Amino acid sequence: MSWGNLIKPWVSLAKGSSETLKEFFRPPVTRRYPEEPADLSSRWRGPLRLRGIMDDQPPPVTDATPEEFNGLMQELHATNKVAPCMGGCPANVDARGQNALAAAGRAAEAYDLVRRRNILPGVLGYVCNNPCEDVCRRSYFEEPLAIRQLHRHCYEMYDREVRSADTTGGYLRKRHTRPESVAIIGAGPAGLATSFDLLQMGYRVTIHEREELPGGLLATGIPPYRLDRGVLSTEIQDLRHMGVQMELGVNVGQDITMRELREQHDAVVVAVGYSGGRVLPLPGADAAGVWSALDFLRQYCLGLGCQLGRRIVVVGGGDVGCDCSRSALRCGATHSIQATLEAPEEMPAQKIESEGAREEGVEFMHSWGPDSILTEKGSVAGIRLKKVASRFDQQGNWNPQFTGESRDVSCDAVIFAVGQSLQLGFLQEEDVKMDDHGRPIVDRATGECNVPGLFFAGDIATGPATIIIAMGQAHETALSVHRHIQGRGLRQDRKAPVHPPSYYLKKLYAASPMELMEPSNRRIHMPESDPQERRHSSEQVELGWTEDEARHESIRCMRCQTHYCVACTLCARVCPDNCIDVQAHDTGYERRVSRYDFFMEWCCFCGLCQDICPTQSLTLAPSFDYVSSSRKHFFYDRSQMVRPSPRKDLIQDKDGKP
Repeated sequence: MSWGNLIKPWVSLAKGSSETLKEFFRPPVTRRYPEEPADLSSRWRGPLRLRGIMDDQPPPVTDATPEEFNGLMQELHATNKVAPCMGGCPANVDARGQNALAAAGRAAEAYDLVRRRNILPGVLGYVCNNPCEDVCRRSYFEEPLAIRQLHRHCYEMYDREVRSADTTGGYLRKRHTRPESVAIIGAGPAGLATSFDLLQMGYRVTIHEREELPGGLLATGIPPYRLDRGVLSTEIQDLRHMGVQMELGVNVGQDITMRELREQHDAVVVAVGYSGGRVLPLPGADAAGVWSALDFLRQYCLGLGCQLGRRIVVVGGGDVGCDCSRSALRCGATHSIQATLEAPEEMPAQKIESEGAREEGVEFMHSWGPDSILTEKGSVAGIRLKKVASRFDQQGNWNPQFTGESRDVSCDAVIFAVGQSLQLGFLQEEDVKMDDHGRPIVDRATGECNVPGLFFAGDIATGPATIIIAMGQAHETALSVHRHIQGRGLRQDRKAPVHPPSYYLKKLYAASPMELMEPSNRRIHMPESDPQERRHSSEQVELGWTEDEARHESIRCMRCQTHYCVACTLCARVCPDNCIDVQAHDTGYERRVSRYDFFMEWCCFCGLCQDICPTQSLTLAPSFDYVSSSRKHFFYDRSQMVRPSPRKDLIQDKDGKP
């Protein structure tokens, strides 16, 4: 035996004794799972306390008039009672209240609740981009709640239980309680939302719409296989029953001037949106067979006929591009190609849109951009594409660069889905200040411009955006119109809409494999029609839910920020010391707590259970809380909070591979 081997154990003992003596004179420390030890004073947060258990508490709902809504939201935010889904919605739609009512079998009431902020719940139940689902806390562990599809189900139940019982619309009829009137230009989502609020405030409202049917791009830009036109017509008819007057087929600036509207009404709201199409100024872009996306979709949606040919190329990777490539197949094309500057994972289109297009046979050419249109005798013969090297410069600005590699694709038509434009010729007689791009300078928060009594709502105030963003802004414009007519300051004592900070609305998608999720916790996916059959039809892609399916999905809602425990068991699942045991019983429409055990002697007081609690019913005893810190410091990534599931071992093969 060497001297080194004899001395080594004694050296180790000496080092260990030295560390023990050092620790003996140091203050106590605790571990903050899963990180390294931290000083006690900066993390130890006291024992757990459960302050409320769901029993027969009615679901909290945001039931307020347009004038009072923002104030109510501020109160809820001040008491930490704004759910992420509601705060993450541009219009602050009460998805939590909808889910609770639907789970209790009160879907018709849920529809009315949603309509306070989303004035077309049925329509958005088909086509909303659902930002509420992006921040749903269900996605900590499973898939987010299907809030958009629940909108559709609640519409169907309301249609069956309420509308069918009163075909006169008496259930919605409102009386004009004020003598003043407001003119709205545009019957799209923003114009309809503005009219809805003003009607509730008692004003007389007249909408002037250029098309022969209301709905704006909902009617002329969204394909019927995505949006049932009967649903759109029914919900707009509800507004007519309320008392809104609609002048259809009226082109403001020709059939009636802005000056006449200003003289006849106490305020005018412009809500025309970005209704013009765009075509890139490339060589050959003036050839027959070149379309803008909005011009093509208008022809298709209104059934005006669109002879495209057999091979079609769509340029653009957004939702509108997918709408065009899928609609081209329904117009008789046998081969639909979609060229996008983006790689597959970078496409701005919703996943449901891009996947639907792939299922129907659309061919995607990713990372290719347009160079020129190939023509023959004045018509489209093909398109030359060039390979994308990068889309942004070093400063992060949009500046696509190409490699020099090119490819010619033969086709009969090219559709550009590359953006939209404003059509504001009717504003020429007004002294509205414009920016360098020809857009009105508008205060997005209030909808006001430099001309008193003239307001803007929706996309024209925010820039091209989504339907729900247009509605959310329109509610603010309606409030500004009311304050203007009543002679009140537009900003005086006015509360802004509530949208919690970004850390509170962090996007959380589950990384857990589907096979590790409990079947009862999985999202109910709405069934769809067969791709090979629907690609030649305008019938609906999504087929709807049964009542049982909708109710099961609504039960998945965890009632975030209600301050009442609903036995979701998330606290037990993240506890590093296994000191929490939750048992629940199922009432048939809700999970409720039957037992909640907390073993304090095992607890390391890390506070992760409080951080992840969706209802915020868990707190740490204030008498033990020695540190005051911003709550955002107590939020962690899911990967830091969750222990590896022991069930993973059950699905590994003999080599240890999943």
